[in-house]
Amino acid sequence: MSGFRRDVTAALARSYDLIVVGGGIYGMTLTLEAARRGLRPLLVERDDFASAASLNGLRILHGGVRYLQSMDLPRFFESVEQRGWFMRRFAPFCRALPCLMPLYGGGLKRPSVLRLALAMNDLLSRRDLGHASRVLGVDETLRRLPRLRRDGLQGCASWHDGQILSPQRLHMELLRWAADCGAVALNYVEATGLARRGSRVTGLVTSAGTFEAPVVINAAGSWCREVAARLDRDRPELMVPSLTFNVLLDVEPLADAAVALQGRRMYFVTPHRAGLTFAGTVHHVWDGRREPTGAMLDEFIGELNGALPGWALSRLNILRVTAGVLPARGPGQADMAHRSTFVRHDVAGLYSTCGVKYTTAQRFALRTLQRIFGRRPADPRGPEFGERAAWVEPRALMALDDEALRTLARDEAVTCKEDFLERRMDWIADREEQARFAARLERILDVPRAGIPAGQAQDA
Repeated sequence: MSGFRRDVTAALARSYDLIVVGGGIYGMTLTLEAARRGLRPLLVERDDFASAASLNGLRILHGGVRYLQSMDLPRFFESVEQRGWFMRRFAPFCRALPCLMPLYGGGLKRPSVLRLALAMNDLLSRRDLGHASRVLGVDETLRRLPRLRRDGLQGCASWHDGQILSPQRLHMELLRWAADCGAVALNYVEATGLARRGSRVTGLVTSAGTFEAPVVINAAGSWCREVAARLDRDRPELMVPSLTFNVLLDVEPLADAAVALQGRRMYFVTPHRAGLTFAGTVHHVWDGRREPTGAMLDEFIGELNGALPGWALSRLNILRVTAGVLPARGPGQADMAHRSTFVRHDVAGLYSTCGVKYTTAQRFALRTLQRIFGRRPADPRGPEFGERAAWVEPRALMALDDEALRTLARDEAVTCKEDFLERRMDWIADREEQARFAARLERILDVPRAGIPAGQAQDA
């Protein structure tokens, strides 16, 4: 795969079958699946690719165990299928993740209920990840998780989900695959208006110029209503926002497994590369903030300490906060919406979408394209990684010589060192090591020190 070098001039000289606005996981999968079906898509993103909620999740590819408790079988099968899609297509960047849920006998989280749900999970998923699910006894639970609160403990549910080891590399390989199928992707290009002839779309007006296409799909994530209003009018049914966040902690993982801990809601504490711990996801009612306050962080740390006596975390243990805005079920609610949204605007050829779940983005992309273009056969070729499969580890990228790093930066549309450090490689845990590599990037990369400002077209 040759990459997706940023060439605005060449992109303006082409015409397209559709233009996708928004470079998160939903925009990227729309672009990929359109290109695989013989269409000519253009993806434009006003910042860098996958720089918001798509990067800031907990890195779990959730299957459907949670849906079996409520017998929501359609969502169960969809989640299992989509987890498998990511696990097969991007195998070097994913792994099967053991999951453990301590059981204290409350509500649906009783051993008898979970034993039935896990048996159904194995039967209906056909053990697609190759591991059996079961309920552990108290003694085995405490051997696996010795720091658990023992009072009332009745055992532990054990199953497997998927884990993305490096979302940064997965996103770049997804874009490389799309480009190999004929897609064009441009970061730092902002959609500013709709080109139309009467009531029909003819293209998209952007900070880099006007691109021609008869179809425009707004997939701008948490900004989808803002983009809808800019291109046509606000569509409130697209989403009601809520704030979500996770924290990266400088403490050893509880186990080589994701552990579900009960606070005000269920949280997962997951092992992160380099012996660190990821914890989340926290959901808050929308108040206009895109980042949590100090009080929100302190409250979450307090819940984790309450769920696991003796942990004694403080805000000083937080290395990174990863926040995003996701659709809620309704105004004044923090819980996520269940279904992704598709809106057909009155302007012919203009559509808006809003996704709810990373894992099911590719399936929703297919449904969206089928609604607009009908069913089309897909190119059967998959992504090819070669030596890039090793780049899930930051040290493998850091070991490249200067010329290889320059080539990678050009091939993956890097415009500044922050693009490379934050979104072309997994985070470097050691801050001194990160600072040294950042200085090296600044020295060798022929790019600006900051992202390209809106309105300035620049070719790599």
